[in-house]
Amino acid sequence: MPKRTLAVAPVLTIVIAVILVHKAVGARQHELSTSVDMLVDGHVRLSVLNTSGSPITAIAAIGTRSALEKPITVRSVRFFDSVVNPFGPKEIVPGKTYSFMFFGPNPPPDKLRREVQLKAAIFADGSTWGEPEWVTTLLLRRSSAYQYNTKVLKTIEQASSAGISHEELTQELGQLQKDDFATAKTTEEKQMIEVAYEEALLLLQDTARADGNDVPLQETVTHARSRLLFRINRLEASKPNLKN
Repeated sequence: MPKRTLAVAPVLTIVIAVILVHKAVGARQHELSTSVDMLVDGHVRLSVLNTSGSPITAIAAIGTRSALEKPITVRSVRFFDSVVNPFGPKEIVPGKTYSFMFFGPNPPPDKLRREVQLKAAIFADGSTWGEPEWVTTLLLRRSSAYQYNTKVLKTIEQASSAGISHEELTQELGQLQKDDFATAKTTEEKQMIEVAYEEALLLLQDTARADGNDVPLQETVTHARSRLLFRINRLEASKPNLKN
């Protein structure tokens, strides 16, 4: 008897056309479409197709699972932002698709009500669409990323000039991260604090070469500075303009 295999193709696809209109003077209408694939393994895929004339630089989407037998609801949030993360997936150019995966096999899909929604989008020309709360969230993530990446850059540049050691710089960044995290008022700020500091700390931890020799602090700082500056420059040039 032939061996049976479990298909992972979507069992249900819902396609939604969304017209995005922004208020910029003389601007053209932006359009995109979304499709929702309910996969038999319990995952749900939300795909966003850019049918506009402008690249999409950021998206916010949420997935909600509600238990059918208990009053329990769990929300998952997904972000795409080619400006905040310039080393990851690039902006979604017209005609291309970006997909988010939500949920999984546990708990079993037949025990849940599952919904996914596109909440907001930012286009390369600075136009935005979506619920104001979620547009604000995307913009706050960017302004926070700019603030804390700039702070980390200034810290490592000053450390380099002062001639301190790897260990001293690592300790200073670690303490600054704790202080900033403790005073941050929003989840978005806390997330961007983690991104900015953890990347720099990860680079500083890589202090040994394959031949066993230590990596000079100046070399580590140069590498970290290059990555930080690249992200900062992308944030500075992004639209809508940052409000710091």
